[in-house]
This record gives sequence, structure tokens and C-alpha cells, in this order.
Amino acid sequence: MIKLNFRKIDKSPVENIYYYKEDETLLVELKSSLIYMCHDVPFDNIMDILKIIESGEDPISTIKKFNPIII
Repeated sequence: MIKLNFRKIDKSPVENIYYYKEDETLLVELKSSLIYMCHDVPFDNIMDILKIIESGEDPISTIKKFNPIII
């Protein structure tokens, strides 16, 4: 498991991001304590998500493209 570092933006809903490289699983922990779990997310897409977060845009719509499970 890799905890991804990113520049946190105050208005961003994202608190932490974790990536399991072995099975390409992405966990996105929100400030609201919800966690989105996405399977089969290539690492290239992770970099795109990080760019969106750091730009101040809402990353949730991008994350939802990977059919996340909310846990």
C-alpha cells in the first residue's frame, strides 16, 4: 500500500489517498469520513486524479468514473 502525498487544498473534500499497486485498488478518504474504493485503476489515472485535487477542482466526479464502492 502506498499513501500518496499531494498538496492539500482547503476546499477539497479529500483527506487521504491510498493505492494498492498489486491489484490497482484506489482508496480515497474524504474529510466527511466516507471512503471511496475503486478497483482496477491504472497508476496513470492516479496521477490525473492528483492533478485535479491539487488544482482545487472537485475530484469526486473523476473518481466516480471508476465505479467506486462507498465504505
